[in-house]
Amino acid sequence: MEISSSGIWWLPEKPDDKLSGQLTYQLGNRAILSLNGMFDEKVEFHEIILGNIDDHKITLVNCMRVSWTKIQAGTGDSSSSKFSLIAICKGHHFLKKDDLLFNTISVRYSHLRQWLAATVGGGEKERAYLKERDPYLKLAIEKSLIINFSPEISIEIKGFLERESHFYYSPYNQETEVLFHLKSQKLNAVLENVDIFRNFLSICIDEKIAIVSIEAQEEYGTIQLILPSILKPSNGKDRIFFIPEPIERFLFIKNAKLFLENWFLLVKKYESMYQLFFSDNFEQLYITTRFLNYAQAMEAYHARKYESRFFPDNIREIIDEFTNFSKIINIVFAKSLRSAILRKFEFLNRKSLRMILKDFFKDFKDFFSIFIRDKSDFIDLFVKTRNYYTHYNPTAKEPSYKQIIVLTENARFILLSIFLKEIGLSEQDIKAAIYRYCRSRVREIKSL
Repeated sequence: MEISSSGIWWLPEKPDDKLSGQLTYQLGNRAILSLNGMFDEKVEFHEIILGNIDDHKITLVNCMRVSWTKIQAGTGDSSSSKFSLIAICKGHHFLKKDDLLFNTISVRYSHLRQWLAATVGGGEKERAYLKERDPYLKLAIEKSLIINFSPEISIEIKGFLERESHFYYSPYNQETEVLFHLKSQKLNAVLENVDIFRNFLSICIDEKIAIVSIEAQEEYGTIQLILPSILKPSNGKDRIFFIPEPIERFLFIKNAKLFLENWFLLVKKYESMYQLFFSDNFEQLYITTRFLNYAQAMEAYHARKYESRFFPDNIREIIDEFTNFSKIINIVFAKSLRSAILRKFEFLNRKSLRMILKDFFKDFKDFFSIFIRDKSDFIDLFVKTRNYYTHYNPTAKEPSYKQIIVLTENARFILLSIFLKEIGLSEQDIKAAIYRYCRSRVREIKSL
């Protein structure tokens, strides 16, 4: 649904030069400010544009001019301009981007209510069973779960385990409010933390969780943060009904601090693996793109976690001492090829994808055996498929659609196993979670 509002707009440094214009945005898409006029035809980018819409203070962030027109007519000149922008702050005027500092952020995530909530109806036996399994369960209507896992950030899940006797939540009303208590974080850092937590939750329940809304709750009032490209409407109908979820509610409650500490550390330590894995989580990429992303994610993790080199980094200098390797290269090859040959030699010091997969199977054999029947066949097909798309060979055989689907899902499960181990789950809990992941995808694969 597109939202469009008219208002008055100006630059912080020129509060008297005001223009009328229309702000239009759609969740999942970009926002556009259409002005009846132009601030300065020589300036294409403004960090901040201020405005008023129906007595609401508006701050627009990172505004890039995408078009402008200037018409000369007999009655005078007229002009118009359009800006694409990243964020809309409703409720306050920030004079510069550095002023966007926040301490308390309220985020509504989709799909969580059914995972976090529990009913206590059904009689005394069920209530006793629930209380025995989960010491946090009380018969109160509402409870918050506060997780202090970092000096800079703590998370409070509002309405945690909200319940009423003999009441079951509708699967289509699953939004849950989460408060982030921060220490004056800038907007980019806020959004990063919100997204990292969203991805952690998606690992827990195996769902593509949407960020439905974001608000800053500060001393000067509540600021609604509208980020059209990030926010998406909640759609509980997308939910796949497989219960229990990979990481059960009780396990999360018991280990929330440990899991989140490890998760945020993982994102920093293995950022490239993290980015590659989640790059397709909220957009439907081509299956080959997903497969190649997962293959690269494995290589990125292995390079940081394992010893990915056969020899010391200075092996070329060592060989040079005995063989004059560089001198031979200079004699045999043309000048234009020498640097490329030397780089190729250094590349040979890295383990191949086949070796990387074998290393993983040594450490994760018990987990991988849940979804991979034959290790050798899988590794061989995986490497040949990756090479088919990245290293041209006219004799190579194109994998079937079913093969690429199965390989991609198995690659996903491999990376999920790695994530779960890095988060801090026990071997028993990882096995149980992998079984549940597989259950949630088995129908899709078998239907091919």
